[in-house]
Amino acid sequence: MTEVEHIYRQLERTFCSDRWLFPAVRDSLAGVSAAAAAVRPVARAHTIWEIVAHMTRWERAVLRMLKGESLDRTYDPGNAWDWPPITQTTNDAWSETVQELEEAHKELLAAAEGLDKSRLEDRLSGENFTVGELLHAAIEHDHYHSGQIALLKKAAAPPRA
Repeated sequence: MTEVEHIYRQLERTFCSDRWLFPAVRDSLAGVSAAAAAVRPVARAHTIWEIVAHMTRWERAVLRMLKGESLDRTYDPGNAWDWPPITQTTNDAWSETVQELEEAHKELLAAAEGLDKSRLEDRLSGENFTVGELLHAAIEHDHYHSGQIALLKKAAAPPRA
């Protein structure tokens, strides 16, 4: 298996297939209602909804960086680009938010699948890391937030009798 194939498989597995060592994004989101996505069961923590919107932004940011665009990644805890505000909490808005993440991830998978292995060591425009490192970071980002979603989902669940 080539490194590009390995990265593609990891991107796919992180999102789509449950593994014993981590919850896949799709599995973490299974059964999450709009109400559960909007609730904040841990004070000062992001909601599931906010995390999904954030993940979508970064899936798309990775795509833009792969195309050579330089991004301002200055950390700002109030940054609406990085953590977009959730203005509607309807069932339709939640379905749309999840669908946007699914679509962004499919686009990232397609970009990874079509990537020439010679690009893995290329430095990204204005960055101190390579294309390969960026893609591995995207995998790690999905792992991290999938785990957060799984924990928030449990924290928001009603106590068992």
